[in-house]
Amino acid sequence: MAKNKKQTVKPKRIFSRNDEIILLNGLLQIKSKRGIDPAKILSKVYSTHKYSFSNKTIRKRQLSDKIHKLKKKYQENLTMKEQGSLIFIDTHKEKLFELSNELWGVENGAVDREIGADEGEHGDDNMHMNLLKRAELDKRCLELKVQEDQLRLQRSLLLKEQVDLIYKSLLESSEVDKESREA
Repeated sequence: MAKNKKQTVKPKRIFSRNDEIILLNGLLQIKSKRGIDPAKILSKVYSTHKYSFSNKTIRKRQLSDKIHKLKKKYQENLTMKEQGSLIFIDTHKEKLFELSNELWGVENGAVDREIGADEGEHGDDNMHMNLLKRAELDKRCLELKVQEDQLRLQRSLLLKEQVDLIYKSLLESSEVDKESREA
């Protein structure tokens, strides 16, 4: 006789999209209160926030992995932003990037991958130059987004003109058909 085995279905996502926002906000709060990277005090982060998530059974290791994944994703997005190819389609991902930037960004005291302690007295100058370059890239990115929006608007107006012409043509052809039937 075959035994009925209960199959437990594991959730595909341990952390919901909302949990990711809660986690980053929590890390930012800890950083602002203590002035240190919250990843260095993972036990405190875990004990403070483990019941804030939709999944109440999250383990410390899962939390640690999630923080590392969020930081890795932030670094990938930062590289794309520096190259001018970062475009967010999803507002959630944009919010994650903004919160991650507050937490791990250069402007907030974190060390950038390109700026190390071995640069000595020129490190501050290089960091200032990188910030200026980043600001210029942000400005160019914003200008491109404005241009994209303008092109979308022009395309929409063109499509409206085409629809109007088709409608007018259909009206005229129906009037011609009507006149030819009357004659």
